[in-house]
Amino acid sequence: MLTFASMRVLPGRGAGAVVFLHDRPRAGAVRFEERPMIDVMRCTSPVRFSQTDDFLSLLPAISRYASRAFRFLDVEARDEAVQEVVAKSFSAYQGLLDRGRGDAIAAAPLARYAIAQTKAGRCLGAELNCDDVSSRYGQLKHGIEVRSLEHLDEADGKWKSILVEDPSATPAEIAAIRVDFQDWLDTLPSRLRQIAEQLSLGETTQVVAQLFHLTAGRISQIRNQLQRAWQTFQGEEVTLT
Repeated sequence: MLTFASMRVLPGRGAGAVVFLHDRPRAGAVRFEERPMIDVMRCTSPVRFSQTDDFLSLLPAISRYASRAFRFLDVEARDEAVQEVVAKSFSAYQGLLDRGRGDAIAAAPLARYAIAQTKAGRCLGAELNCDDVSSRYGQLKHGIEVRSLEHLDEADGKWKSILVEDPSATPAEIAAIRVDFQDWLDTLPSRLRQIAEQLSLGETTQVVAQLFHLTAGRISQIRNQLQRAWQTFQGEEVTLT
């Protein structure tokens, strides 16, 4: 299996089957809904503020437990894991309060529960999909390791993706897919090629949309268009989505 940045090669589809991955929620990310200030003042009770303050007093200890549990990860992955643990801990904390179990609240049990959930690949607010190779749960379920390598292209000074090789891929297959990918980029119109390069570097839909002054929905459409173009270039049956 070969994969690069935000693309992946599907097992059983040959060395050159590449899919542009869709964005998924970043581990530990919490979405806040915008509300008018007056609405917040009317609907939020002082008790809720007090409960939040109580959790904040537990936060340093929870963060220390999480940092220690994930100390072997690289800096970025460790930070994401810690934030996921914090989010899960707050969810469990709120659940205990809702069930009238405030007496059972402590930093260590909350952290242990959240760390176990995070190590199992369970992300707060995301469905478990064992068939999604980009999800931590799917990776753990099937023993998949997803890696991304980059190098500085000396010719134009830009960062480009390096394909990550699977032990089952031959050196000839790896070399061929690298050449094919560059040749495929050369067939694209200038603007479409620039978008493809940004997506291949792992940039999110939102970031690419801002770079090219397009909507996120339009970038998603282009992502699918690029996937079909790559399949056609490789002589594969085009998958309609």
